[in-house]
Amino acid sequence: KGSGNFSAWVIEACRRRLCSEKRVSSEANKEKSDITELLRKQVRPD
Repeated sequence: KGSGNFSAWVIEACRRRLCSEKRVSSEANKEKSDITELLRKQVRPD
C-alpha cells in the first residue's frame, strides 16, 4: 500500500517536471525562432 503511494507520487513528480521542462523548452524554441527570423530579415530584407 505504501509503495503504491510512493510510485504514484514519483509519477506525479515526473509528470510535473516534464510539463515545466516542456514549457521552458517551447519558450526557448520560440525565442530562437524569433532570433533566426530577425537575422533572416537583416540578411535579405523583403
